[in-house]
Amino acid sequence: MDGSDFIVPPPGLVPGEPPAAPERAAKPVERTLPSFAPGRSGPPPILPSPAGPVVQAPVPLDPAFEVTGERVRWRLAAAGGADAVVTGPSVLGRAPRVEDAAGASAAVPIEDPSRTVSKTHALVVPAGEALVVTDLHSTNGIRIERAGAEAEELAPGASVLVGDGEVLVLGRLRLLVARLPSPSV
Repeated sequence: MDGSDFIVPPPGLVPGEPPAAPERAAKPVERTLPSFAPGRSGPPPILPSPAGPVVQAPVPLDPAFEVTGERVRWRLAAAGGADAVVTGPSVLGRAPRVEDAAGASAAVPIEDPSRTVSKTHALVVPAGEALVVTDLHSTNGIRIERAGAEAEELAPGASVLVGDGEVLVLGRLRLLVARLPSPSV
């Protein structure tokens, strides 16, 4: 035979052949894994704001929310004429869903041609003479512009009170915050 179509059996199967040396098992490598200390639980800390009081969200509704049996209404007006009316805890964004913000009872879509407003950008809760605005970890953030003060950047997850006549900036979209008069009977 020339060996071209000869099948070679594995070592140790042919009688009379010396057994093949046993393969040595690889020695297991002992490793030491790093240990981690447990992190603190709960919401991230909220930093104090120089321009206004900061509160933790979700915020319970202030009794002043009700005015003579009617709810306080707030208007968020954009320069292009588009606006939204807020009468209760609402989530704002390009395509907001109530399920995406704890405490929200309404979804208020905001038209933003520049697409700098996140789908779920902020939670706004009427609280007496102000709106509590909470950043819902938006991509482009929230800024508050107050008369006679420097613009205030809101940290992701943080809340701040915004009053009548102040400007709420979601991404690059500027919204004038205005308290609407209570409807008369």
